[in-house]
Formats: sequence, structure tokens, C-alpha cells
Amino acid sequence: MTTNRGPSPWLMLAALAAVVAVAAALGVVQAPSGAEQARLGLHSAAQATLRASGYTEDFKQTVPQGTEELHLVYQAPGRLSGYQLIGGRRLYIAADSSRLYQGIAGPSASGPIGARYLAQPSRPAAAIDPVQQVLGAVLRATDVKRAGDVYTFVEPSIGQFTVTVAGPYATSVVLHAAGGSIALDVSRIDSSPPAFVPSGSQLVG
Repeated sequence: MTTNRGPSPWLMLAALAAVVAVAAALGVVQAPSGAEQARLGLHSAAQATLRASGYTEDFKQTVPQGTEELHLVYQAPGRLSGYQLIGGRRLYIAADSSRLYQGIAGPSASGPIGARYLAQPSRPAAAIDPVQQVLGAVLRATDVKRAGDVYTFVEPSIGQFTVTVAGPYATSVVLHAAGGSIALDVSRIDSSPPAFVPSGSQLVG
């Protein structure tokens, strides 16, 4: 049976990663003096999350064609696993340093360990992890405004970001862009369960 998966949640992330790469090549423009403290605070929180040994993340992308969700666990230095929610069903996925594993559609009750997977070459898990991509863009922020634990800034080539900080970590990012929106929540930072990567009889082909 063919499943209509709708818009891929990786598409906006790919565009985001491209803008981050260009920004990195050009260098960071000096922020206005009034925003410097806010910028440094935001960057420190984003870096703390990126340096964590692991975390759990909930990623939601909304575009005109519909909404899709990813629920993932990232384990440094390079493992990622979880599921994509499609039409109320879970499609299990995982990634390591060189491969992306996509679960074959089946009953959700089978869980990630009971599922079977197709493996294909891929960029490392860190390169496709939503947290790494979104917070990579946050690290390019310059003109940052702060209200308590909430930071906002606009990246003209991407959109408007709202970032919430809890303790030393950036834990929530909402991005409103011309082509849709992204909502990312990060939890269990440094206390998340290990990521699952399939092997052996779980692999098909």
C-alpha cells in the first residue's frame, strides 16, 4: 500500500542548513551594542544544548500542504532515532555516522525494536538532526531582543525566531518563515535515553 507522506520535514531543514553555511562563510556581522548582551546569552544557551551528551526532541513543521512531526532522540557524537508521525501512524527512523534507516510501515505497537528497516547512505546523524540545524541558525543571530527567558531575532533570509531558554539551555525554538513554520522542543538534555540503531535481522535487503 502506498502512503502519501506529504511534505518532508527535512526540506525546510535543508534550506535552513544552506543559509547557515553561507552565514558561516561570510562571518557574523557585529550586533548593535544594545543587543550584544542578549546575543551572547542566546549563543551561550544554544551552545550548551549543542554540547550535551544527548537530548529528546519534538519537531513540528507546518507548510501549506500540511503538518508533519518528528519525535527523536539524539545521542552524541552521532546517533539519532525515533519516528515520523504520518497520518496518525509512526514511521520509525534512525541514523548513524553514514546511514539512514527507514522503518517499513507496520503496526505502531511493534515499536522501534520490532520494526524492520531499509538502510541507505546518508550524511552523519548530526548533519540531519533538527536541533543541530535549527540551533546552528540561532548561533548566527546578531540583533537579538530579550524579554526574560525569551529571545527573538529576525534572519532576513529565513524568518523570525523565538527561542526560550531554561537554565543554561536553549529548550524551545519557533520559526515563522514565508513558506511555513517550525516548532522545536528539546527536553531531557544530558539525561535522554540512548538512541537506537537497527542491526542484523532488523535490516531488509
